[in-house]
Amino acid sequence: MWNTTTGATEAGSFTGHTDLVFSVAFLLDGHHIVSGSEDRTICVWNATTGVTEAGPFTGHMDWVLSVAFLPDGHRIVLGSCNHIIRVWNATTGEIEAGPFTGHTNSIWSVAFLLDGHRIISGSHDQTIRVWNATMGEMEAAAFTGQTASVWYVAFLPDGQCIVSGSSDGTIRVWNATTGETETGPFTGHTSPVWSVAFLPDGHHIISGSDDRTIRVWNATMGVTEVNPFTGHTDSVLSCNTTTGIIV
Repeated sequence: MWNTTTGATEAGSFTGHTDLVFSVAFLLDGHHIVSGSEDRTICVWNATTGVTEAGPFTGHMDWVLSVAFLPDGHRIVLGSCNHIIRVWNATTGEIEAGPFTGHTNSIWSVAFLLDGHRIISGSHDQTIRVWNATMGEMEAAAFTGQTASVWYVAFLPDGQCIVSGSSDGTIRVWNATTGETETGPFTGHTSPVWSVAFLPDGHHIISGSDDRTIRVWNATMGVTEVNPFTGHTDSVLSCNTTTGIIV
């Protein structure tokens, strides 16, 4: 873990997984981190000391590709290479909900609405799905329209819209209830879009791409608001922002 101002290492390396780590996420309190790995396990870490506070949680039969804490901090949602989603108790490692079934290929991204009642997922099957976080049932039909893998999904803070980034190089904004495309596709990236996020104001989206650039978009118009950010010498696999600073 790194200091965002100085670039100095604040904690780590965190060791315990025995294979590639595909996904990490902070709890909203900033004190805990969850990780998902090719070793088919999940771990919960103390973000300061780097020690494992819970896990490794076992039970998945395939790689854990995406993880996220639910806002209450007591549950973890994960998506797997074997097409399923589960919700785990973050302390005991017991399965609280799932498996959620419906996707027909690997699940690259999972995220939650801030109220903790809904989960969204994006998959290699080119669809996005919205789930009841307790029952594991889909709350709307699968969202279709992307022409390649959906690498990343995120909720608008108010939960009304979803943004997705795809291997087809486009970004779309969806109505979270109806599954209709509200804006997009946004075009400009020349390679797959690996990561997307809403800015806190809800009016702008950032994206990172295999084309080595980061872009800032008007979420309503679908146009870039500034020139692409350049400087990376390889793919931009993840980007995010909380205070207007893009990482």
